[in-house]
Parts: sequence; C-alpha cells; structure tokens
Amino acid sequence: MDAANNTIASFWPESFPASPAVFLLLAVPVLAALLLWLRGTGASEPWSLPNWKGIPFIGNTLQYILDNGSFITRTTLALQNRDIIKFRLGPTKAYLITGAQNVQALFRKSTSVSADKFILMVMGSVMCYTKEDLAKYANDKTGRLAEPLDGTAANHKGPRYWYNLHHCMKTLSQSSSTVALTGKFIEFFQDRVQAYPLGEPVTVNLYHFMRTRMAGAATKALTGDKLLERVGEDELLDTFWAYDSVVMRLMYALPKWMDPMPWKVLDRMHRMALGWLQDDFDPVSDLLGNDVDDVEWHPELGLRFMREYLRWGKKSRMALETRAGYFIGFLIGWVMPTPKHSDGMNHWP
Repeated sequence: MDAANNTIASFWPESFPASPAVFLLLAVPVLAALLLWLRGTGASEPWSLPNWKGIPFIGNTLQYILDNGSFITRTTLALQNRDIIKFRLGPTKAYLITGAQNVQALFRKSTSVSADKFILMVMGSVMCYTKEDLAKYANDKTGRLAEPLDGTAANHKGPRYWYNLHHCMKTLSQSSSTVALTGKFIEFFQDRVQAYPLGEPVTVNLYHFMRTRMAGAATKALTGDKLLERVGEDELLDTFWAYDSVVMRLMYALPKWMDPMPWKVLDRMHRMALGWLQDDFDPVSDLLGNDVDDVEWHPELGLRFMREYLRWGKKSRMALETRAGYFIGFLIGWVMPTPKHSDGMNHWP
C-alpha cells in the first residue's frame, strides 16, 4: 500500500476494553506505536467491514466517532474469524490487525512502517501544534535512532526533531521518575482522603471520587502546585474532562463551522495551559536554571520528566502554543487511568 493512499493500521489485542481513549490516545507521543501507518507491503486488500447501518461511504466513520464502544464491539467480533479487516475513516483507509505474527511485524525495524503520520494527526488536531512546529516534524525523515535512516541525512537541514524527542523521552523515562511520580501521587491522594472523617461511615460516589480526588492528585503529582492554584482544581478538572470527551471529534472532525463545540473546549483547555506555562512555569524555570536539573520533583515545576520535557521544547524553539499543547496531550495520557465516561459505552481504559 502506498503512502499516498493514506493508510493507517492498528493492532488489536485478544481482549480490548471498549474505550476510545485506549484505541486512540495511547498513540500520543509517550505511548506511540498503537496506531501505525502501513506502506509498501504489496499485500492484497483484506476483508472490508460493512458500513454501519448501511450508510454508504461514511457509515463506519460515523459509528467510530459517535458510538465508538459499539464500533469496537463490532470489529472485535469481526476479528474472531480473520486477522485483518479494512474500513475507512473519512478519506483514510484504515486497518485493524490481530495475531501475534502480524503485530510483531508492525514493530520490527522497517522503512515502510512508521507511527509518524498518525502522531502528526494527533499533534495537529488534539495537541495544538502550530503549523510551523508541525512542519518541523513532517519534514524530518531521519527517524528516531542515533544514526539517520539510510538516504535521509544529505537532504535534512536543521535539528532532528524525531530523534531528539525520542532521546528526550528515553532519557527522562527512568525508574527514578516513576518512583517520584508514584510517591507524590500517593501523598496527594492521601491528603484528599483525609477530608473524610476517620471512623465515621461515609457514602462516596466512586465514579465521581475517581474523576475528582484521584484525578486531582494525579495532576498535582505531574505539574506541581501552581497550575491547580492558578486555575482552581474543580475548574481545571471540569475543563479537562470536557476536553477528554471531544478528543475523537477533534481527531476526525467536521469543519469547525459545522461543529464548533470541540474546538471551543480544546481552546479553553489550551488557554489554561498557556497561562500557566507563560506566567508560572517559565519564569520559575528560567530563574532556577540548572539548579533543578536533577531534582525529581519540584513544588512549582512538578515532576522532572514533565519539567524537562517542557524545557526541551523551549530549547528547541518550539512555540509557546505548541508546548502548552503537548503538555495537555501528556496530561490526558497520565490522568486517563481514571474512569471517563458515564454514557454506558465506555469503560475502564
């Protein structure tokens, strides 16, 4: 299949929860590799998934966006009798792949398989990358390894953005960061539990508790104190969950003039991150400089992983809008282990 055909593929594990966040958002840069673009395989076309409710051309696209849980159930049943199925997401030809050998093939080093195109879609539609910063990644064909892919070095000018991003993530994703993050989350979660009287019976809405108390602790463990102090925990989480609920519509969006609501929600979340980054994070980060390079968690700058990721973007001359955008993308990937929707179609990621 040729790259020009806009093909996209995803592996499908034996058991997959009915959650669009898992199907989609695990592919944001830190958890990239669930959705991969296939090119140049030369294979014959696999079985096509019939259009939802017989609606021609856009039936499966509509179900994927509007009723993702039912879509996943339908495709899971279809994959019980075959390893690969094909459908369309708008103009994009998409494939779902299952079976150990097929999945392993996707993850082998290859010049014909890459996650880049899907990640660029996420960057542009969900994470607010500026056109200029998006072009930096789109034009970088050198890959993520220390040595550029064969035949790409001579034509590439400027920094290697994919490699630098990969190296940044790999360097910061150390066990010390995991220990610090877990420790701070437990500390802040325990603080929130203290609000309930010891030894007295209390009725708690578990769903609401996870979306508020637990999500608040997770956010503070990642970002430090300033974001929650600036915006207010309730306001931030309300905005966050609204953003979470429209991600699918942003990814496969109707034109803004036809469906403006998701873009308004995204803008609201993005503006919160912009204000925090510009007025709280950057001034403290610039003032402290290298003094906090090895500090795993700082009360004003948060977890070292997030802190250095945002600093890396600034050193790489990424726009403030882009840095705020990939911050909210990372935030949704971190907070998503709490339950998200109560509409009966989405469950635990």
